Amino acid sequence: MYSHEDLPVSKDYYGICGVMDPQFRRKIVSTEIETKGYKLSTIIHPAISHSSDFIASPGTVIFAGVHISYNIQFGKSVLVCPNTVLGHDLRVGEYTSIMPSATISGKCKIGESCLIGSGTIINQGITVGKESLVGIGTTIIKDIPNKTSVTDFPRKVIRENTL
Repeated sequence: MYSHEDLPVSKDYYGICGVMDPQFRRKIVSTEIETKGYKLSTIIHPAISHSSDFIASPGTVIFAGVHISYNIQFGKSVLVCPNTVLGHDLRVGEYTSIMPSATISGKCKIGESCLIGSGTIINQGITVGKESLVGIGTTIIKDIPNKTSVTDFPRKVIRENTL
C-alpha cells in the first residue's frame, strides 16, 4: 500500500480532489497535491451545456447534466454535482461544493468554501457569504452572511390531507 509520502515531488504530475466537504478539500489540495508540486486538473464531463465564455479555474470538477449559462466564473477547486442549473453572471468562490439538482439564478455570488445542498434554489441577485452552508432543499430569497448555516428542516406540516 502506498501513502502520500511515497509519491514523488514533480511538476510533471496532476492531482485532483473530489471530496465534497469544502474545508477538507482545501486541506487535501494544499497539503497533499500542492506540496508535491502537482498541477491541479480540471475535470468537466462532456455531457454538460455551457456558453463559450465560461471560466473554470484549476481543480474544478463538473459532473454530467450541468447547465452553465453565460458569464460564469469559478474559483479554484469548485465541485458541481449532476443536474445543476447555474444562471448568468454567477461568481462561485474557491473550494465551494454545489450538490445535485441545485438551481442558482443569475447575478448571484457564492463565497469561498460554501456547501450548497441538493435541490437548493437560490433566487436572482443573492450573495451567499463565505464558509456558509445551505441545507438540502432550501430556498434562499435574501443574502446570507459569512459562516452561516441556513436550513429548512424539519419541514413544517401545513395541513394534513384527508381523503
